[in-house]
Amino acid sequence: MTHGEIEQIMAGIQDTIARRRAAGEYPAGLETELEAEFASILALTHRGEADRADALEKLLEEAKRSAPEVSGLTPTSSRVPFLNILHKIVRRLIARQTRGLAAQQRAVNEQVIAMLEHLVDDARSREDADRRMVAKLSKHVLDRVAVVDHLYFIVAELETKLRKFEAGK
Repeated sequence: MTHGEIEQIMAGIQDTIARRRAAGEYPAGLETELEAEFASILALTHRGEADRADALEKLLEEAKRSAPEVSGLTPTSSRVPFLNILHKIVRRLIARQTRGLAAQQRAVNEQVIAMLEHLVDDARSREDADRRMVAKLSKHVLDRVAVVDHLYFIVAELETKLRKFEAGK
């Protein structure tokens, strides 16, 4: 088929749709109903996924914000007078070990943050792919409805011509 033939067929389909709409054969808002139906199907398949992706993204941002603050050192202030001096002494005595643990924890945190970044990207890309698929399916269904309607009219015309031909014999 050539491009011109395809355009001619599509124009015929559009004319048929317009005639059927004008005749009231298509209910008002059919396309809107079909799009709403596809949206509800998408919602059923991904209940709360957008919320999960947003929650993952918030967790990721919080992890990125708090990860560098892991130092292994606790505050030495105290409400009890002169107890802060004891806290400072203890902190100095164990600082070498706690700083080593904090460095190990920061290394683990980097891996967890990288994992969260991948999860967020994956969730967002799945959402986007599903939206594109629903849009394509919606368009595909509408195109198929239009083709079926067009074929209905062609068959009706052929039947009329066949009856006239048979009556003429």
